[in-house]
Amino acid sequence: MNTVRFLRHAWRASAAVTFGAVSTLTLSGCNQQDEKIAIADWLETTRRNTPIVFTHLPEPEHFMPHPYTLDADIDPFSRQRGQRAAPALTPAASIAADIRRTRSALEAFPLDSIVMVGVISKPGLSYALLQVERRIYPVRVGDYLGTDLGRIERITGAGIELRENVIGTDGQWTERTVHLALQREKK
Repeated sequence: MNTVRFLRHAWRASAAVTFGAVSTLTLSGCNQQDEKIAIADWLETTRRNTPIVFTHLPEPEHFMPHPYTLDADIDPFSRQRGQRAAPALTPAASIAADIRRTRSALEAFPLDSIVMVGVISKPGLSYALLQVERRIYPVRVGDYLGTDLGRIERITGAGIELRENVIGTDGQWTERTVHLALQREKK
């Protein structure tokens, strides 16, 4: 008997909770609709009552356009426009000014900050081990290093021979040979 009474009480309690939840949701839906109408009315009233104010813009500043004179009838948007501005290069300069080539990490450091610490050789191929800022880089003949377009020409057990291309005081490209000696450890 107590179980039946408990079940009836539990059913009534759950029915009351369900009814309350449904009622709350229904009334809150109506409340949201009322809020939307109130906001729309407020917007319409604000639009009607707000005066439209026009401010006059200041006169634009007067400027003098820069005249463009055609340089031998070259179109400024053509692909040929940069070709005429470049100075004529000698064959040695065309090798030195290989700007389109991807730069190696060692070309960011001046040659005096690069130290040769070793050589690894096998028949037909030699690698020099270069240290820059506590990091070791392996290089071989043909690699570039230094800020003066230095290209490795020869690797021996005593050091590296580089060919650098630099712009001289007369503005012309000149080649110079530089030796980077192997640094021996002091005992």
